[in-house]
Amino acid sequence: MIKINKFQNQHYDYNGIIIIQSENVDNLIKELHSDDAIIEIGNSEFKISDFIVIDPLTKLIDLYQISSKNILYKYIVNSLEWTKEVIFNSEILEKCNKNINDFIGEEFSSYLPDYSKIIKYIYDFNQDKFIDKNTLIKWLNNFKLQSKNNIILKNVDFIKLSDISEYINNYNFIFLTNNAFNIIENLTDLKLVYLENDGYLLHIENYEVVKFEIYKRDSSFKMNHNTLPINGKNELRKIRNIIQELIIK
Repeated sequence: MIKINKFQNQHYDYNGIIIIQSENVDNLIKELHSDDAIIEIGNSEFKISDFIVIDPLTKLIDLYQISSKNILYKYIVNSLEWTKEVIFNSEILEKCNKNINDFIGEEFSSYLPDYSKIIKYIYDFNQDKFIDKNTLIKWLNNFKLQSKNNIILKNVDFIKLSDISEYINNYNFIFLTNNAFNIIENLTDLKLVYLENDGYLLHIENYEVVKFEIYKRDSSFKMNHNTLPINGKNELRKIRNIIQELIIK
């Protein structure tokens, strides 16, 4: 179960993924910022700062900061052919440090190797590269930890539910989007969609009813095995409008 305090403290079904459609995603995420825990997942409470927020403007450098706790640093230091004693001869560097202090006549310099700084000087990381589907999926694979990480995907339209379904044991996902049809691929996915409306989350509870209404109103839709039409934004817009009418009325 998941509870978001903003939405009347209601509990909603949750198995690792929820899609919240909002007319103003930026305003919604701003309202979620608080010094207090505002999201409850299972028996755990979280602040918005406990979530990694990813949007189309997120850069690779945002996800791969060079610090001792970051996965890229650990990969370089622990997984590659990175032998500190070979690359940086501590004995020579300590001797150089002593020579500096002897030259000045004071304990002016200290030998304190910081390998995160060294890596930054050796490697030039692209500061302007934005994430895409491939790099985000790769990051999800790289960032798996023993405990679940919390991720908000904000209007990330290049990722579909099928792309991340295998990661729900490693992450808690919240999609915030202004169009859920950019994420879902079939009508069965509607059970994960909630529409923000006047302080509540309105749930699409029965996709069979939705499918029936779609066929009833427009028999031209051809959906095999509940598949949404691949082409035609107008068709998807019609479906979305029907769903909103069914839920909000």
